Amino acid sequence: MCAALREHKWHLMPPDKRLDFLKMNFYSFYALDYFELFSDFRHGGYRILWDIVCDYDDMYRSQTTKKNHFSCKGDSPELKKLLQLDGTRHKPDYKEDLAILVRDILREKGIGTDDALKCAIALGERSFAYEVLLVEVERQAATTEKPKYAATGKRDTSYLGRFSFKTLLDFEGIGRIFTIIARGYLFHNRDGSLLDGDAYERADYAYRALCAWCSIPERKNATPKAEWQSKSDFREYHEEFPELVNAKGEGWFYRHIHGITRFTRNNPDLVSDSAQKSCQQLAKGFDKEWCDKVVHYQVPLFTSSTRASWGIRFEGVVADALTLGPLRNEEPDISPELMERVSSLLPKGVPADVVCILIAYYKANKPDDSDWVVLPVASFDAYYGNTNFSRKYLSKIPEEIIERSEQCFGVSRHKATIGYLR
Repeated sequence: MCAALREHKWHLMPPDKRLDFLKMNFYSFYALDYFELFSDFRHGGYRILWDIVCDYDDMYRSQTTKKNHFSCKGDSPELKKLLQLDGTRHKPDYKEDLAILVRDILREKGIGTDDALKCAIALGERSFAYEVLLVEVERQAATTEKPKYAATGKRDTSYLGRFSFKTLLDFEGIGRIFTIIARGYLFHNRDGSLLDGDAYERADYAYRALCAWCSIPERKNATPKAEWQSKSDFREYHEEFPELVNAKGEGWFYRHIHGITRFTRNNPDLVSDSAQKSCQQLAKGFDKEWCDKVVHYQVPLFTSSTRASWGIRFEGVVADALTLGPLRNEEPDISPELMERVSSLLPKGVPADVVCILIAYYKANKPDDSDWVVLPVASFDAYYGNTNFSRKYLSKIPEEIIERSEQCFGVSRHKATIGYLR
């Protein structure tokens, strides 16, 4: 099953071929009722089938591994003691019981907890240190690590472009930005007009565009990457995407970040103190973090383990872009009557035009089979150039106008009252 999903690129499969593929590879009396769900790729729906298949695969692999492990003849007495607790894994005190047993074994071996802590940190086993040697970790941190203090704030700053510091520092909403870029290169010419032909055949082209936009140059003394390793420098795409990456491997986003920090450093009188602090954070840690993320984004979407499988992947971005279709550039239809009705219900401090644009967004994106619309909160913040929308306005909008769910990772869902859709 896993091989079939990989071989046929399930996440890039056109809608008219999905049902036939499922019937051929996953035909079952019990599965028929779910074929329509599996074939709905909206909001990353292509991952559902893969997660189910991988969960079963992980379960069987785990059972086989466990069975083989218990039969090993060379296990030490200490390991056998630990494995005896495996049958109680489902109990709430399992981790604590295991930690107690490990500490007992350390004492029997004459290994002090201070020495054990130093070894765990040296080996990079910080999770072991926190779960088994927690008391010692807290003491060590209190006496050796320097406290870190940080303060961030946001203002309406035009030099950020269509970004907020929340996006630049925490990458909140970056997935939607990727999707917009991919849709542009899948469906549009450079002048914005629609491309001819099948967008699914341009999937690799859009993937390369994402790599170019995200490119960050390798350090001069960096060890060359092997062919199988993912990289972060895509200067070879300069001729294909000169607007996205230059000949030095500096992608659009990398250049924009350094342009922002350079501006704030050279123009302190034009930048608020909170923005200066945010830019200092960017200048200090962005390059390394972004390099790691670009490598992570290239991890194949369908892997043998589903751990963190819903993280951002370029393959998934392209699949989402194909499902969403061409970019739209529609002016919101806001009548004077709607503006007046909305204004009469809003509390003081919430602009009526912001709420009306939110209603217009709902009307433009409402699916036929649901009353709810995904609301990209982080993207609205970027549109307005600050976080007033998410932090000040959104929670104050009365439910008589907009009903919404709690925000999570820069996204929520909302539903406009029927009376405001006309």
